[in-house]
Amino acid sequence: MDPELQELLRQQQLEMSVLFDQFRRAKPTLEIDVQGVDYWPEDKEAEYAAFTADLREKHKAQREAFAARKI
Repeated sequence: MDPELQELLRQQQLEMSVLFDQFRRAKPTLEIDVQGVDYWPEDKEAEYAAFTADLREKHKAQREAFAARKI
């Protein structure tokens, strides 16, 4: 894998992890299964999707810009 792409993906994962932690702290009663089964009720999935929408769009734009440079 391209080292620049690896670094971009690493940075994006780090940013998403920080945001996930913020979401988790804001929802202390939300159960998070650490045994590999991730299931949240639809309303919580929707909340998380809305909470992360801006960052996901930013990451998508970054990946598209990277791909455009490499073509």
